[in-house]
Amino acid sequence: MPWVKIPKENHAVFEAALPLDDRITVKAMFGGLAAMLRGQMMGGLFGTSAIVRLSDADQAALIALGGKPFDPMENGRVMSQTLVLPQGEFDDRDKLRAWLHKAHAHVGSLPVKPPKKASAKKAATKGPMPVSAAPKKVAKKVPKSR
Repeated sequence: MPWVKIPKENHAVFEAALPLDDRITVKAMFGGLAAMLRGQMMGGLFGTSAIVRLSDADQAALIALGGKPFDPMENGRVMSQTLVLPQGEFDDRDKLRAWLHKAHAHVGSLPVKPPKKASAKKAATKGPMPVSAAPKKVAKKVPKSR
């Protein structure tokens, strides 16, 4: 699927279809939204539709309806357990809500994903700047006199 900018009006549609659960957080991601549950992404917006992370049985059901594996860069690297909803499933608000509830149930059964630790490079920049990393002063060029 060629790159399609996510329509802003889809943001409200997606958020309205999410299950009511205080553990769900919505993050801005790549011009759209992603719904996270306990550190795991359960769904999000992609192009003019949505993606959902599903159990094996629900994946098979969605593929039968025309769902496709989520390969955002179209390079053969699909995102595990994640499918793109066919446009008809996204456009029908009840069906969208049902798929997001299935994603919620599946992701809720997965282990909590711990937050990422800061990398050594980022951790090094947290404290005071070492002298060796301080910006160096540049000598001014003085024009030669004739």
